[in-house]
Amino acid sequence: MSKLALLFAAVLLAGCGSESTSTTPAADDTGVTGDAATDETSAAEGGTEDTGTPEVAVAAPKTPQMVSVVKMAGNLHATWKNNDTGLSKIELFRKKDSGEYAVAYTYTKLATSQHDVGATAPGTFCYKVRTTRGGVQSEFSNEMCGTP
Repeated sequence: MSKLALLFAAVLLAGCGSESTSTTPAADDTGVTGDAATDETSAAEGGTEDTGTPEVAVAAPKTPQMVSVVKMAGNLHATWKNNDTGLSKIELFRKKDSGEYAVAYTYTKLATSQHDVGATAPGTFCYKVRTTRGGVQSEFSNEMCGTP
């Protein structure tokens, strides 16, 4: 079948209301195929439209820093520096010996230390901190360890 006959058949089918179930993008009347053809029609078909207004991305908070882990009253006391402002959440992570890190404490205010009554002998406990601002998390702080 010639290209002209195929094109004519496609026009007839389109006029009859049949829908293509192919996942391969078809050429539009400009001869553009693939993603460019899909992008040109998406706004007209209810897709998102570029309004010219850039989205404002929230920057990740600066990485906090563990300052010290010291033995105190039979437990450990962890101190850190947040290194940023406007934080909505601070998480202090703890692991014992060669275990996995887990959230030990969560704060909604600007905490900078915690007396960890969960850190009891025997064992070595390690800590790291992560902060959140506007739903965006910082990198984890450095790790500091101590033995109660």
